[in-house]
Amino acid sequence: MTDSKDSGFTLTELLVVVVVVGIVASVLAAVFSVIVRTAPSAQARADDSRSLLGITTYFPEDVSSTPRKSASTPGPEWDVLPGSISGCSGGTVPGSTNLIKLRWSEATSSSINYEASYRFVNDGGWRIQRVSCANSGTATFINVTTELPPPSASPVSVALVTDTLVNEITGAQMSITTLQGDTIRVDATSNSLNQTLSTVPVVTTTSTTSIVTCSASFVSVVPSPVQNQPKGNGKNNTNSKLSVPVTVTINRYGNCSDLRLEYRRETGGSLESDTFGGGSVVVLQSLDTQRWEDGSHVLTLRDAGTNVTFATSPLVVT
Repeated sequence: MTDSKDSGFTLTELLVVVVVVGIVASVLAAVFSVIVRTAPSAQARADDSRSLLGITTYFPEDVSSTPRKSASTPGPEWDVLPGSISGCSGGTVPGSTNLIKLRWSEATSSSINYEASYRFVNDGGWRIQRVSCANSGTATFINVTTELPPPSASPVSVALVTDTLVNEITGAQMSITTLQGDTIRVDATSNSLNQTLSTVPVVTTTSTTSIVTCSASFVSVVPSPVQNQPKGNGKNNTNSKLSVPVTVTINRYGNCSDLRLEYRRETGGSLESDTFGGGSVVVLQSLDTQRWEDGSHVLTLRDAGTNVTFATSPLVVT
C-alpha cells in the first residue's frame, strides 16, 4: 500500500482566486457607486412629480371657472399684483407673496363668490400654497408644491394669456423651477364666458290637456238674393220653390260636435234645420215640396249639442 499525501493549493491557484475575487469586488463597488449617485436624482424626480400633481389638480380648475375679462381691466378676477392679500379671512400669511388671485361667482339658490389665491410662502421651506374661500369666509390652506428655491432665485412666474384679437384674458400660465433645476410649466384656460355661471335649471313636467272650445262662422251664402220659380200656372204668387239651389258654406274652429243650420221658409212657418255633420257645406235644394216665401229670411248657425248660436246670415228670396 502506498501512502498519499494532500498537497493543498498551489501558489498559482491561490493567486488566481485572489485576482477573481478582486475583479468581482471592483464590479460590485462600481454598481454600488452608481446606485448611490443616482439616488438623489430619483428623489428629485419624485419631488418634481409631487409638485406637478398639486398644481395640475387645482390650478387648471380654478382658471377654468374664472370668467374671461378685458385685458385692459382684469379686475379682481385676474389679480397678479405681488402685494395683494388673499381676500379670505385669515388667509394672508405674513411674508407671503401673491402669485395670482382668481375670483368667480356661481349662482345656486343664491350667488356665491369664490376666491383662490396662489401664494409663495415660507412654510418650513419655500413653496406654493393655495388659499381659498367662499364669500370672503374662513381661509382653507393647501400646499400644492414641495419645497422650492427661495424667492431670490425667482423660482415661480405667472403670466396671463390674452387673445389679442378681442383683447381678452383667456387663461394663465405658471412656470415653476424645482430645487433640482427642472422647470415645470402649467397652462390653464378659462372656460367661463360669462361673469356668473347660470343656475342649473330644474325641469318640471306637467301633463295638461288643452281643450279649444268650438267656434263657427258663415263664409258665404250663394246665391243671395235668389229667385223663386216664375209665377203663374196656378202657383201661389208669393210662395214657390227656389229657382236654383242655395249653397251655405261655413268655417269651424276648435273642438266642435255637429253643427246645425236653422231657418223658416215662410213667416210664421215651422222651424226647419239641416246638419253639417263633419263637413262645412249645406245645400238648400230647389224642390217643389220646399216652397219659399218672398222676402228676407234669417239663417242661424248653432251647435247641435249645446244649442249655442254662433252666427246668423240673411237669405233674400225674390
